[in-house]
Amino acid sequence: MTRKYITWYLLFTIAALIIGLVGCKDTDTSTDPVDEEDPIVLPTSADEMVATYSEAWRSQDLAAYDAIMSTDFKFVLLTETVMEIGADKDYLARNEDLESTENLFEAVSEIEMILNGQGQWEIEDDTHEHFSGLLRRTYNMHAEIFDPNSGTRYIVDGLVTFYATSLDSVVNGEQVTYWYLAGQHDHTHAKATVNETFGGIKTLFS
Repeated sequence: MTRKYITWYLLFTIAALIIGLVGCKDTDTSTDPVDEEDPIVLPTSADEMVATYSEAWRSQDLAAYDAIMSTDFKFVLLTETVMEIGADKDYLARNEDLESTENLFEAVSEIEMILNGQGQWEIEDDTHEHFSGLLRRTYNMHAEIFDPNSGTRYIVDGLVTFYATSLDSVVNGEQVTYWYLAGQHDHTHAKATVNETFGGIKTLFS
């Protein structure tokens, strides 16, 4: 075999090896599925907002609760709760309520909550100290919150007034009105040693 043919033979062999390697390359471009949380769907009515609130508490979903709170949210405490904790104001501001709720969600293992609306949504009087002019509706709340660390089951029974506010947004070129929780006013009262006011529980975890 002449040198010329040897050279061509070597070139052909190298080319065949390269083609073989390319042909054997793994062409699977699939990736592992990304574990993404379901997006939070904002409520488009005051009733949906309350339903979202209730589900967020039952599932201990802080992100869902945070998403429906208005920027100026307030939780107004009972006078007796304010006196018990020695607070200088009668409400928890948004950041205070959110911090308290986060601590509570992390500490407890079970939350049951049932809300029964009383009457219809109405506009609050302009003279109200915290929620003038906002939509309000009072709910009969029954909640049971179990703290496994202390073995305590807190029971809440009584009325809580919900305040709602709306905000218009443009989504895909269309105007959509979303509803947010502007605040709550606690009217629950303790009836026995195992019972607790809603505001009292919140301040326990502040």
